[in-house]
Amino acid sequence: MKTCQGLLLGCAYAALACPLSAIAQTAPTGVQASPNDATTETIADIVVTARKKEERLQNVPLAITALTTASLESRSITSSLDLQQSVPSLQIGQIPNAALSSLPSIRGQVQTESLISVDPSVGTYVNNVYVGRTDGAAFNPIDIQRIEVVKGPQGTLFGRNTTGGAISVFTNRPDPEAGLSGWLAGGYGTFNRVDLSGVLNVPLSDTLAARFVGQYVNSDGYIRDIIDGKTRDGRDDWLGRASLRWQPSKDLDVLVVYEHYRPRVLNGPASRLRAFDATNLAAPGGPIGLAALETFLQGTVGPVPLPIGGSGVRPNPDIATYLNTARDQIASGEAGFINGRVQSVTANIDYKLGDGVSAKLIYGWRKFSDDRQYDLDGTPALIVSASAQFGGEQHSVEGQLLGQAFGEKLDWVTGAYYFTETGFNNTQNFFLPLIAGFNQADNNAAGRNKSYALFAQGTFELTSRLRLTGGLRHTWDEKSIAISNFTLGFNNPAAPVFIRCEIPQGIDVDGPDPAGQPGSTQCLGRQSRKFGYFSYLASLDYRLADDVLGYAKISQATRGGGFNVRAGRNGVDAAPFNPETIREIEVGLKSTLLGGKLRLNLAGFYTKGSDLQVTQQIASGGSISTLIQNAAKATFKGVEVEATWRPTKRLTLDGSLATLAAHYDRYLDGDGVTDLSSSQFRFTSDAQLSEGITYRMPTRFGSLAFFANGYHVFNYRPASEPLTKGGRQIDYTIVNLRAEAAIGPVTLAMLLKNATDDQHSVADFNFLRQALGTSTENVTIGRTWGAEVKWRF
Repeated sequence: MKTCQGLLLGCAYAALACPLSAIAQTAPTGVQASPNDATTETIADIVVTARKKEERLQNVPLAITALTTASLESRSITSSLDLQQSVPSLQIGQIPNAALSSLPSIRGQVQTESLISVDPSVGTYVNNVYVGRTDGAAFNPIDIQRIEVVKGPQGTLFGRNTTGGAISVFTNRPDPEAGLSGWLAGGYGTFNRVDLSGVLNVPLSDTLAARFVGQYVNSDGYIRDIIDGKTRDGRDDWLGRASLRWQPSKDLDVLVVYEHYRPRVLNGPASRLRAFDATNLAAPGGPIGLAALETFLQGTVGPVPLPIGGSGVRPNPDIATYLNTARDQIASGEAGFINGRVQSVTANIDYKLGDGVSAKLIYGWRKFSDDRQYDLDGTPALIVSASAQFGGEQHSVEGQLLGQAFGEKLDWVTGAYYFTETGFNNTQNFFLPLIAGFNQADNNAAGRNKSYALFAQGTFELTSRLRLTGGLRHTWDEKSIAISNFTLGFNNPAAPVFIRCEIPQGIDVDGPDPAGQPGSTQCLGRQSRKFGYFSYLASLDYRLADDVLGYAKISQATRGGGFNVRAGRNGVDAAPFNPETIREIEVGLKSTLLGGKLRLNLAGFYTKGSDLQVTQQIASGGSISTLIQNAAKATFKGVEVEATWRPTKRLTLDGSLATLAAHYDRYLDGDGVTDLSSSQFRFTSDAQLSEGITYRMPTRFGSLAFFANGYHVFNYRPASEPLTKGGRQIDYTIVNLRAEAAIGPVTLAMLLKNATDDQHSVADFNFLRQALGTSTENVTIGRTWGAEVKWRF
């Protein structure tokens, strides 16, 4: 890894040492060459709005990766999980057995829970509206205008919960000048995948237009269960989107978008048994301390009634039989499901007030639900199974004023933000019935969150080449939660018996029954907290040549505090956790060279984190508690390189490299004593490398295009716990190929995804430390092929 970083830094210094003024030339003004034509040798400009105004990507003193409609299609990006293959420093993990969730990590900042009480480290925005929960945040990018990924703390303009960065998704807008237009597409591929989609742009008048988008995806599962022969992890998704745009004058632009997305995982999620260790199950004083469990797992006792689902019995297996199955196989025999639903409304109103001042009003509403049932242990023994019901609703309003002053030397923006949400998380974990008094653990929570913020940022032109930017934001958070955690016994499955509360008793016991189970009312507790914090940004950028920009910035952002809704041990772990703070120094270089044929962007960062929120598991008194504590300080540093070169009209080469060196400066286990500072960070890697080739050529009947993209990850950590607690590191490589033929309005395409057939873990779930013996994983899909046809009209 040191060799890799040294090579990268050497390249960066070599680029800086070049006589930039000699090779940098301003690209032709207004060049907006379509990536789909081969008539120009220059790289098309990309306009972004990362600083709340339209700017050329190369003029923004921030590390940003922008993907356009054409790049999303050419790279065959069909899910949000694919984005990491094209964005350096971005990695998207997944909560085990929660395929509809998305856990983006940027520069080592990552969230590892999807609860109403836990905020993300990377903010996701759709049409400028913040998405508060990671559940339902996974998406299929269809009819997308662009995706902007801004890296590093973005606390001033984006606000809370962007300690790692922000992902902004912008859908295509209706266009009254485009006439009645659109496209229809269909595809078929491996695992009987059927993909149908269409877009229709409808002008309603000279100032009013609508746009409609529809998509349906269905596929068989890509994992085979050797117990019952069925396939797992099939998909059945549909999406509908309707947009309305009104432009009554050149000063007013109103855009309203409604979207309804219904994703489903069929016969899944699939948990593959990765490791098994029963040595501590019967140890005196151990977390469980039951010899009966070890005996059961060794297959020496008779059949045991299923704790949930079904009505028969299942023989006890020899666990070793189900270890190390093929990557596309599991040995569970238990079919689960995931049913999701997401609805949203976004509204953007832009109005030019005059004298260079404009106003923007942004409104958002979002509602989601996620119902799932799954096997946790990866064996037919049904050691642990679970079901969960998640849901929530959010509203947000943001007002902005933007303008210029001092003879247009100062660009400024100021505004106010309001966010409110309600949500719930209900989880039921079912354990073997022979473990007396420890059969079902219920965690139920309902929360309400509010956030208010005021912000301002300005960029002042000190000279014709030097600019100073400063920004400040203050946020007030109000959070409250109602928790009902308890344990039931299933000696008689038809009549569960209340065993004990897992939270402080006697607190607000006169509330509603959130679970409808014995013991839920006497186990009801409530908490509320208020937090307030500042975020800031300061940067200097200097134009070294006409198309070479160097910059340095320092910024700080905060991730909101919250509550431990999975608290156990009779309330010992029920204490809330505080916000975490990330401070970062970033230096970078943005250059467009060789007359617009080469784009080279470099960035380096050094980050300090304090009060880091880390997820811990603590076993005590016969129960296991999962909690979040402000237990760590850490340092992160790395470099990023992005390059695009268009040597000819037909050929485009691109590549990127990102490195991350992260370590804990301090990290204590949940017991407050054990030093875990040698642990490594979950859902991160030491390095990412990508490369791409695009070749286009005209023909007598239209055009041909060929695309190849490679993505390599080194030392990725998919574990849901740090390496010292049973995690691991993996390397993997993904190669995608695509060929297109355009014949008039029709485009035919063949694609091969994951040509290397590299099936790797996207999430590990370790029960080893919890002494239940098993460690499981969710694996990605292997090699797939597909054929597509699209008709534009």
